[in-house]
Amino acid sequence: MFAYRSIHPSLQKRGFSYSPKAESYSRQLEMPFPALISLAKSWNREGNRANAQSPREAEVFEVSDKTASARVRAVWGIDYIHLVKENGTWYIVNVLWQSPPKSAHRPQ
Repeated sequence: MFAYRSIHPSLQKRGFSYSPKAESYSRQLEMPFPALISLAKSWNREGNRANAQSPREAEVFEVSDKTASARVRAVWGIDYIHLVKENGTWYIVNVLWQSPPKSAHRPQ
């Protein structure tokens, strides 16, 4: 239910997933609003993808009257987000993401 309150129906999410096995990034992946809602409903359903120790950090870059931008770091990677303010409510309208940088996948 939360996603419906914070995600604009015109959302576009684009990004790149790194494969340690292939040692390369995917082609650009796209996820419109309906796909994001579906993913949000199931992504951590079993509770095994994120926990209390998982990274979670948000940095706001700028907030204006109608627009804002921020970066979110989490277990799935990095999201750069753009928000719009409509009728007094902020909505995420664009997300550019990548899985954790390939350096995070290298053995120490």
